[in-house]
Amino acid sequence: ELGLSWQFSPPDELRIFCYPQSPIFDVSVLLNIDLSSSQLPIINASMISFLKAFFQKRVVKITIEIVLILIVYFAVKTFMQRNLVEGVAPPLQGTSLSGQVINLQSLHGQPVLVHFWATWCPVCKLEEDSINAISKDHTIITIAMSSGSEAQVKAYMDEKGLSFPVVLDEDGAIASRFGVRGTPTSFVVDADGRIRFSEVGYTTGWGLRLRLWIARIL
Repeated sequence: ELGLSWQFSPPDELRIFCYPQSPIFDVSVLLNIDLSSSQLPIINASMISFLKAFFQKRVVKITIEIVLILIVYFAVKTFMQRNLVEGVAPPLQGTSLSGQVINLQSLHGQPVLVHFWATWCPVCKLEEDSINAISKDHTIITIAMSSGSEAQVKAYMDEKGLSFPVVLDEDGAIASRFGVRGTPTSFVVDADGRIRFSEVGYTTGWGLRLRLWIARIL
C-alpha cells in the first residue's frame, strides 16, 4: 500500500511524503511532493479540507480564465464581422489561376462557398485541407488576399497539393466589396445569390458543409 504523511512548513507550505519511493508529481510551490521519505501514513480531516480548498480554488481560477478567453474571442470575432456585407452578395468576377473565368452571379441556382484566405495566414493553413476537400463536391470560389504574384500563389498551391479555384485580390478590391478585414473569412451564398452565413476565423470542414447543406434546402 502507498502511505502518506504530511506537515506544514512556514510560512504556508504543505509538504506531503509518501512511501514507497516512487516519484509521482509536483503540484505547485504550495503543494510539494517528496517521495524519498518512508514516514508512516498520516491523513486527517485537516489535510483533506486543505486539499479540497486548494483544488477548488484551482478549478475556479481555470474556469474564470476560460470564460475570459471566450469573451475575448467572441469580442474580437464580433469586431471583425461588423463590416461584413449581408443580403445580396456583391459582384465577384475574375480569372482563376487555372485561367477559368469566374463570375459569382452566373452561379445562381446552387449554394456557393466564397472563402477569403492568404498564404501567410496561419489559421488559413489549418483550414486549407478542409477547403480543398469541400471543393471536390461543392461549388467554391476562394480569394487569395495580398498573397503575392500569380506564380507565387501557384507555387504555394503546388507545394501544399491544393486544387481549389483561386482568384487573386492583391489590391483588396474584392475584399473591400465584401467588407472583409481579416482572414480567413467565409461566406455561404444561397441559390438566390443571398448571403446566408458568414464566418470570420477558423471554421471546421463539417461546419462549412452543414451551412452549405442548410443553404441548399432552405
